Amino acid sequence: KAQERKPEAERLAWDGSGSQMMSWHYAASLGKYFNNPAEIKPMVATMAMVAEGVFWGILAVMVLLVFGARKNSGLLYWLLVLVPMALPLFFLIEYSAWLWWYGHTLNDMGAFTVKPFMPTVFGQGKVAQFTTHSYPAIGFGLMLLMSVLLGLAALMRRKALKEEE
Repeated sequence: KAQERKPEAERLAWDGSGSQMMSWHYAASLGKYFNNPAEIKPMVATMAMVAEGVFWGILAVMVLLVFGARKNSGLLYWLLVLVPMALPLFFLIEYSAWLWWYGHTLNDMGAFTVKPFMPTVFGQGKVAQFTTHSYPAIGFGLMLLMSVLLGLAALMRRKALKEEE
């Protein structure tokens, strides 16, 4: 519907791709908060370019790992085990980064101003007059459990490979 409201010269042809839909949605979402097309267009173009690069980068890494993991003792074979085992650590790093970003990019037009802050990653904290609570839920516990089980499976596989030699 957003494309239908645009003048004929500014409309883009629908190509059926999810990336095009996401960039349109991103532009529409940004327009709800600040309707400055000169500022929105470069942001949407950057987001679309980065999303395209990430998509093809992930595909390339997947192909590399699949072909590299054909040999049972290679580095790429063990990366297929080690990377999923490290997912809880990756989650904590990303979660901390998002909390830092949230605490350091506050809108100047907010109801009140707060000094930049870093919310607590795990535990109880305080931001201005507010108390924050940040504790892992069952999903993080399951992720830790799966990492431990994957580590045990990797150790058993390593032992079996050594016995074959």
